[in-house]
Amino acid sequence: YERIDPFFRDYLKTYGYYDVFLICKAHGHVMYTAEREDDLGTNLKIGPLRDSGLAKLWSRVLKEKKVAIVDFSHYAPSNGAAAFIGAPVTGADGEIYAVMALQISTEAINAIMQERAGMGKTGETYLVGPDFLMRSDSRFDKESSILNKKVDTVAVRRALEDKEGIGVIEDYRGVKVLSCYSHLGLNKKLGTNFDWVIVSEIDEAEAFAPIRALGLKVLWAGLIVIVLACLLGYFSARSIARPLKEVSGVVKQVADGDL
Repeated sequence: YERIDPFFRDYLKTYGYYDVFLICKAHGHVMYTAEREDDLGTNLKIGPLRDSGLAKLWSRVLKEKKVAIVDFSHYAPSNGAAAFIGAPVTGADGEIYAVMALQISTEAINAIMQERAGMGKTGETYLVGPDFLMRSDSRFDKESSILNKKVDTVAVRRALEDKEGIGVIEDYRGVKVLSCYSHLGLNKKLGTNFDWVIVSEIDEAEAFAPIRALGLKVLWAGLIVIVLACLLGYFSARSIARPLKEVSGVVKQVADGDL
């Protein structure tokens, strides 16, 4: 433990994972964990965590003999949602002796999803799973939204049908938003047995505010042009009417024999 612990702690710090596990092949004993939570020493085959995401990952890696990922689920030792990725550990003879697993950090996911550049005051981007529950935290919630906030909107339903697009919809807050959505294709790209969708939204009022402002500017500019045109026409008409009136007066005097 003293020999491998510094290496794995540096690994977690460098790559931003929450925890790392070394699990024996034979019985699913958690032989090592950097965080040393209640999962240390447990048996994933028959112990209290036998139905956890970590146990499912251990079983799947041994069955498929390759890298595997399991979706978020509640993980009691961490008292929150957790997703795991793992790979088989083989010896010089090519035999699998253990499973190495990593617990994906929700903070790392949120750091990407909650990037605010170009999103204005009301914009946000989030992930949703096939159960319509969030897989990243909402910037509008103080508590964690992962597996707690349900988002059953038109955008999410279309994205779960492997569609992508953009449109004005009502979001999970009941607010009209401009929504852009797509599926991530994790099942096709990484071989997972699940997929997530990604949704970027901004309140309709904020999204179209520049267009409305531009429309008002165009309207005012148009009104000014019309007024100027009317004034120009008025003064032009007066400048033309004055000599015509004078000419008309002279013609009248000639006709009357006054000139």
